[in-house]
Amino acid sequence: MSNIKISVIIPVYNTATFLPKCLDSLHSQKYEDVEYILVNDGSTDNSLHVCEVYAQKDERFVVISKENGGPSSARNLAISKARGEYITFVDSDDYIEENAYETIADLLEKHEDPDMLVFGAELTPFGAPDYMYRMTNTRDIVYEKFEPAILFDEVGARPFLWLQVIRRSLIVDHNIKMDESIRLGEDQVFQMEVIPFAQKVVFTSHKLYYYRWRRVGSIMSETSEKKIMKLRLHVDLVDKVFNVMEKWDRDDEMKKKTLIWSIFFLWGDILYLMEDEQNDIALALVKVWEKHSYQKYTEDFDIWCQVRLNHILLMAEPDRDKRIELFTAANADLKKKIDEIYQTEEYKEILASRVPKLTFWQRAKRCLKVNGIFGTIKKILKKTYQKLFK
Repeated sequence: MSNIKISVIIPVYNTATFLPKCLDSLHSQKYEDVEYILVNDGSTDNSLHVCEVYAQKDERFVVISKENGGPSSARNLAISKARGEYITFVDSDDYIEENAYETIADLLEKHEDPDMLVFGAELTPFGAPDYMYRMTNTRDIVYEKFEPAILFDEVGARPFLWLQVIRRSLIVDHNIKMDESIRLGEDQVFQMEVIPFAQKVVFTSHKLYYYRWRRVGSIMSETSEKKIMKLRLHVDLVDKVFNVMEKWDRDDEMKKKTLIWSIFFLWGDILYLMEDEQNDIALALVKVWEKHSYQKYTEDFDIWCQVRLNHILLMAEPDRDKRIELFTAANADLKKKIDEIYQTEEYKEILASRVPKLTFWQRAKRCLKVNGIFGTIKKILKKTYQKLFK
């Protein structure tokens, strides 16, 4: 079989504990027009042996071994070896839904072979952060041509590469490779480069993947323990994404969306750092923005984006005394604006519409519950007195 429909790329590095469940989910797929490319990335545990066992019992498995170079180098090697019309990815500690590739093939046929298909995922174990549930809960929609909304607004387009099925020619014909120098977020840069070439992109609400969001020893677990290093890597990622945006005809529109994305991407994490660390990361981020002339993309920001941008700029002020002075002034200005909003008729109408209108007996019951019988009698007498003598 020289050409196949789907190539599934699985980088493997020291995941022998979880690997059998992953490979069982692939082996049990009834769909035959698929290959599973297992790239053993210099594992020092029993991972290679596990891969070879599955390759012996299922000819759809292909095993490649290489010296350790990270997931990007493993994926690049697998892409160069892939024969499928489409490429998709699985992490070796995750697993997939029963008949996932049959479902994918049916969807590709139904939508007349789009350039890209994006599906949803379940998270395991229970208790993942809310944003992960949001980012894996895809909807049903079809884009007939590339729109920036695919990258910046649609759930599933970023950051999780394993939610996507991509036409191999988009990658190969444009000589796109994963940047092996990026230590965190390399999949996002890859997505930013590939997806704008897609002419038709299909999103489906089918959940076909099980993502193990928490695992001791994973890349995400290790970097989360080193928050400062993680944020520095994210600042580098923002710079890389800005560089990618320069390739497109609509680069101003794409750069504005990149700026907005970077504000919301990093603001919350910077906010909870110690003061000196906060200043260090914010200053590094602002320098990246200045390098890409961010000021010309700040028009028409909504209030939430503008407030966060201003906050990061304040945190980036090198002089501590001036930073405190600016924060004090900004807080006073914000309090004034909030007080002005509270006094508007529009706010009062919204507030009134949200406060339930209670009957006398409902109010009395609530008052009894909160204040007891004697407290309730006291309040009734006070209200009566105020009405009689006001």
